[in-house]
Amino acid sequence: MKKLYTIFSLLLFCSFNLFAQDPCTSITTISCGTNITFTQTGTGNVNYPNNFGGCTSVTLQGGKEQIYQFTPTSTGTYEFDVTTSSGGYVQYLWKLASLPCNNSGWNCIDRTTTTGSVGAVNFTAGTSYYIILNAESTATTTNIFTLKCATVVCNNILPLTCDTPTN
Repeated sequence: MKKLYTIFSLLLFCSFNLFAQDPCTSITTISCGTNITFTQTGTGNVNYPNNFGGCTSVTLQGGKEQIYQFTPTSTGTYEFDVTTSSGGYVQYLWKLASLPCNNSGWNCIDRTTTTGSVGAVNFTAGTSYYIILNAESTATTTNIFTLKCATVVCNNILPLTCDTPTN
């Protein structure tokens, strides 16, 4: 009986570690200009980092992932400004939300262990995007970041009239 209990316990433990929750089941909507806290501890879904080769030269089966959904109101270049970083590398990736939410088709933005700007991405107004953050470590990993709103210069165009002085 003890052997059967040990085998069952081992299978149960392995199942929870190998088949972590799919991050597509919990997507958080974000907007630019707002602080977002990404904190994860534990093993992520091994199907995700195996497909993130564009962000690192090493295939990692590490920490947990979190998917965010973002729909910009302005077309332009958006940057991620990390104000707090601890615990290890975090990968930032994106893909169109019109594609299936799964482990394939992600585009690398960058990976970081420090504060500051993380990549720049051109997003189109009205188009929804998935952004996934992936902790490369199973230890507690934190990134607090703000998606900087795109600066749209073209909204401030004033008409000019010939032979009229303009400041």
